[in-house]
Amino acid sequence: MVRRHDRLFAVIALMLMGVGCDSGPTYHQDIAPFVAASCLSCHDVDGASGLPLTTWPEVRAAAPAALAALRSGRMPAGNIDRSGECATFTGPEPVHTEDIESLARWVEAGSVEGAVVDPESAVAPPPFSVGQHFEFGPFQSDEGEHRCTLVEGDPDPSFLTALRVESSSPGAVHHMMLFTLQTTADVASALTLDAADDAPGWACEGPTGVSGASLAAVWTPGSPVVTFPDGTGLALAGGAMIVQLHLGRASVRTEATVTVDLTLATCVAHSLSLIPIAATGLSLPPGKPVVHWTETLPLPAPDLDVYGVFPHMHAMGSALSLRSPDECLVQAPRWDYGWQELAFYEQPVSLASGVPLELACQYSTLDTDEPTVWGESATDEMCMVFLLAGEG
Repeated sequence: MVRRHDRLFAVIALMLMGVGCDSGPTYHQDIAPFVAASCLSCHDVDGASGLPLTTWPEVRAAAPAALAALRSGRMPAGNIDRSGECATFTGPEPVHTEDIESLARWVEAGSVEGAVVDPESAVAPPPFSVGQHFEFGPFQSDEGEHRCTLVEGDPDPSFLTALRVESSSPGAVHHMMLFTLQTTADVASALTLDAADDAPGWACEGPTGVSGASLAAVWTPGSPVVTFPDGTGLALAGGAMIVQLHLGRASVRTEATVTVDLTLATCVAHSLSLIPIAATGLSLPPGKPVVHWTETLPLPAPDLDVYGVFPHMHAMGSALSLRSPDECLVQAPRWDYGWQELAFYEQPVSLASGVPLELACQYSTLDTDEPTVWGESATDEMCMVFLLAGEG
């Protein structure tokens, strides 16, 4: 009888020991932190994806599909490698292997919510100062085209320190490019294009159609607000500009209006511009699954402090990298023409005038039967990286 009681007590003790054991990952403890760090730049309530992942029910519903996308490499979206293997960038954290494994265990365990962890830890974003405001549309959000619009900028030279793009329909804008114009002839050319198109602005797949337009700034949907590094700003000459919107394709046909807001300063400590490093001699043979193109190009500028990079290729591109003799400046190992990024370094990178830069691009030309050369149109290709930089 005593031995039977001993066995019973032993079983109860083991059961009680199990009460405090880890029952698996929970949403608030294990999943929400990496979703916030790696996903919310696009999957916030008003994010570009149109699929918010801000609550437990939203993440629970999307988790199986998200897990498949993460395992296949289709997500997170973005071209630039942020793993730390090549340069160190600010912005969304990469989704690590342990994050994917945690998500898989969470799904298998029933997607438990768990206890809320520090609900007051979120920090409100700083207020946005609007220097200039532009409104466009309404557009049909399933058009998926590029539209250019001539706008009247601040008449005096200034510096762009932040920009914000918002739309009435999430995902309606894929990216925005801001171009400055140098001459009255450029403005006249833009007005001619506008007059020839019945819709607001004009269709501008690839280039703007205005030869003197100079790229000044880029917005991509990783965040509704792009704030340039402290003490810096992109120099704007003043006067007319062109806003190019790449309209996203929504699954449901809706009308969307788009607003573009600029924060301007009269002076900054470091004046920046976008400096192209471009392999303009590009010529790709047709019908090849993999084509490599590499050029070594001297830095065409004085000594520079580089604050960020904006890689660019067209639809045939599959990978890109830019390296100096001392370091890797950027690599995009899985290029997606539909998802282009401006990325800021955690610390500026100094480059000496004339330093040789190795620009390497990879393509697939299987769908072509003639050589593909450098050019602005969708059937041409590019191999380039814009450096967001100022004199060192």
